[in-house]
Amino acid sequence: MTASRLIVIPDDVKFENLNLRRDPERKHIRYDDAVLLKVLEANNLDLDEMTLDNAVGGFIITWYMEHRQAGGKEDAVAEKIIAEVLDAQQRSLPDLG
Repeated sequence: MTASRLIVIPDDVKFENLNLRRDPERKHIRYDDAVLLKVLEANNLDLDEMTLDNAVGGFIITWYMEHRQAGGKEDAVAEKIIAEVLDAQQRSLPDLG
């Protein structure tokens, strides 16, 4: 296995294998469960606990950011999610002017 800065990724798994996509009607994030499960197991994390804590999205984005820092290809869905989160954070900041 190759150790990333924060996340351990099995040698036979790449971010692209996750097949990140959005449900066109509900806009929910979809991914290959088996790939995510393999990466979670490599990090001694439980999918059920991650789901209960709503931590799956943060985990995927952390993985994506490490993937990009390592020279990995851009993923349009991940980029859109990051942009949406940043926009929401920006809108929630108080005006300091």
